Amino acid sequence: MSEVAYGSSAKLAFARQTTDLLTAQPAGTGDWLFFPCASFRLGQTQAFEAADLLGLGRDPSRADRGVLEGRGTCRVPIDLRYLGHWLTMCFGPPDTTPDTGNSNLHKWTSGGAGDTITGYTIEQQHEDIASPVYFQHIGVVVDSLTVVLEATGRAYFDLNLLSHGFKALQASAAGNPGELTFERFSQFENYIKMDNADLGKVVRVTMPYANNYSLERYVGGGGDVDEIGPGQTTAAGELVARIKDTTLMDHSVDADTFTLEFGYMKDAMRMLSFKCAQAEFARAAPGLDGPGGAEITFPLAPSRTTTDPMLTVELINDQPSGTYGTAA
Repeated sequence: MSEVAYGSSAKLAFARQTTDLLTAQPAGTGDWLFFPCASFRLGQTQAFEAADLLGLGRDPSRADRGVLEGRGTCRVPIDLRYLGHWLTMCFGPPDTTPDTGNSNLHKWTSGGAGDTITGYTIEQQHEDIASPVYFQHIGVVVDSLTVVLEATGRAYFDLNLLSHGFKALQASAAGNPGELTFERFSQFENYIKMDNADLGKVVRVTMPYANNYSLERYVGGGGDVDEIGPGQTTAAGELVARIKDTTLMDHSVDADTFTLEFGYMKDAMRMLSFKCAQAEFARAAPGLDGPGGAEITFPLAPSRTTTDPMLTVELINDQPSGTYGTAA
């Protein structure tokens, strides 16, 4: 038994909340899952306000405290099954339809109404110490996620999280969490298409998507968050490509729009795709940074069309309908 907690012995579990996210009621003891991550930091913080008083000397009086903030970050591997839960925390529940063989297609779309916000309860467990402690985060949603496609390295989602409540418990509220079969996507399995054609000589694609939620507080609420307001979504990314001709530069100069699809594929029954209904490049300057390959970085701006949302995320796996919630 250790005197202090270690990350190597920590466990993390989550469960989708079935009650209204804004009531800050944690998930019950059913349907909890342990989940993998590379890093996790979440909890309520309360900063000190800057000193504002004069007339009592140069040293400050005792500091005032600001409002409670429930913000954090998490880096999760891009995998075949767990990832769907993080997508539900970001976009709301998916539409699920049968696909090839025993697989199902789960489809999430950007720009959903405020009533699609879906909260999870996350429990951070430290059972390797003499008096185990369990940190419970309630009403957790993904405010923004960033995905990076490149030729090497591991594939991750970098998430910015919001939470509605926090408790430190002496006993777990998660019951006996289960586990999913972990099957990670590799950067060697990624792809990118422009107007349905393979796009070559791309070095890196970075796509940050943000819900831009606002934390609403009201008079008489004691500084606590009363509701989470849906903001204007954004997905401004960038594409870095080697200079081989002027095709991409011509698109940027002419302000052409195009469809963009990228993602990861093991086979037809195991894949993840991000589809931008409409995107365009801003003008960009070519540059040279040493004797290696010459590159150009294009700012990328996806947008909705009159018929399609800005971003559609599709995950094909073996998980049944309802696993990640059910779209209204």
